[in-house]
Amino acid sequence: MQLIGIVKDRRNRMGFTGHARCLLGALIVLLSFGGASHAGTISMNVQSELRGSNLVIRLENAGDEEARNVAAVIDFMGKQTLFPPIVELPPNTPRGALFPVQLDQMNGTYPAVITVGFEDRNGYPFSSVSVVPVKGGMSPFAEVLAAVDNVKVMGIGKVRIRFRSS
Repeated sequence: MQLIGIVKDRRNRMGFTGHARCLLGALIVLLSFGGASHAGTISMNVQSELRGSNLVIRLENAGDEEARNVAAVIDFMGKQTLFPPIVELPPNTPRGALFPVQLDQMNGTYPAVITVGFEDRNGYPFSSVSVVPVKGGMSPFAEVLAAVDNVKVMGIGKVRIRFRSS
C-alpha cells in the first residue's frame, strides 16, 4: 500500500508542467539540428505531334526544380508503351521520344493518355496525366440537316435554327 502512495506522490511532484518543459526543450533541440528542405516547383508539360506513322511525345519541366526518376507511360488504342526512363529532368530542358502508331486505316481523332510519374528533390512522388488527341486519316464530315422557319427580320431579332444529324 505504501509503495502505491510513494509512486503517486512522485508523479504529483513532477506534475505535467515538468513533462511539458522537458518535451518542449527536446523539441527545440531537435529542430535546431534539422536541415532545411528546399521546396521548388515542378511543372510537367506534355506535348505531342504526329509525324508520319510516329507519335512524338515531348516532356518538359517548366518549373524551377529538377524532376527526378521520371517515368512515363503512353496508353494508345489499348497498348501501353514506356517512355525511356529519365533519371533527372532539369527545368526547361525538354526530352522527346518517338512511338510508332498504326493509323493507316483509322479515320478520326483518338485519345493518347500519357501518365508521367516523378519525384522532387526531397523524394516525394508526384504524377501528371495528360490526354492528347491523335488524328488519323481524314475525319468524315457528318451530314447535318438544318430547318429554318420563315422569318422576316426587320432590325434586331432572333433567328432560330434547329440541327439534326442523320
